[in-house]
Amino acid sequence: MAANSHKNNDVPVTISNGYWFYFDVDGHNIAVFGSTWSGRETVFVEDEIVSNFRNLFRLEGRHVFSINNADYTISLKMENLITGQLCCTLRKGKQVIGEQRKGYILARTFLYELLILVLAGYALGNITSKLFVLIHSVIDK
Repeated sequence: MAANSHKNNDVPVTISNGYWFYFDVDGHNIAVFGSTWSGRETVFVEDEIVSNFRNLFRLEGRHVFSINNADYTISLKMENLITGQLCCTLRKGKQVIGEQRKGYILARTFLYELLILVLAGYALGNITSKLFVLIHSVIDK
């Protein structure tokens, strides 16, 4: 997964696209990817991975890295679980030098994907309950 694969900052947030954030700082391209499938967070500087870990159970992740002896921190914070709004903040030292927010509602895909997941859950639950009734009736005979 190269950071330039989604260099367009207007990539909508979907389950398959995940979250992409881009910053140009001191002549360096910084890209941040957050996977909606696996919880993996990856920070790229000039297409090189400088921080990478899976964040499944926390609503905030921090990535610390250096460029030319300057310390940078990327913070990813889930601000709203319902809309899927994620805030990405870039700091150089303690100074905030960039902040972006993206979410499902902003991309207008959240309701569509939620509807598909609800219908799939309904179908799976319905099939499972009918299967249990069938198994129970066979056992009672």
